Amino acid sequence: MPEVNPFENRKPTRQSLIEMASYLKEELKKKTGANLKTKFQSFSKWQRMNGAQTELVIFEEPKVKENKEEEEEPEITPSQIAILDCLLKESQALSLKSYFIEKLPDLKQLKYFIRYINLSFNNFQVT
Repeated sequence: MPEVNPFENRKPTRQSLIEMASYLKEELKKKTGANLKTKFQSFSKWQRMNGAQTELVIFEEPKVKENKEEEEEPEITPSQIAILDCLLKESQALSLKSYFIEKLPDLKQLKYFIRYINLSFNNFQVT
């Protein structure tokens, strides 16, 4: 009959890693005041040969900007790109089919050469 060691408080390795990461994160947060996050990454097979299997990465979370609308540049929508393309090529047709736009964009620049506009499958609302 095999000998069984007396009961020991066994803790899964993953649990030990999580507790260690939490402790390190709190200590660094106290000293630096930074908003920190933790992440575990597994090593590849060739790195595991040295004995390490998991890497703990502690990084600062980027700060969220409060006024996103004021600081960010306005995005160019696909419909604006289609209008610009039509303008550059001086095309007689403009297709805004399936762009799911809710408001008709400004087409004043195209008034001298445009002949056909396809506005199928969009979300126009009558107000």
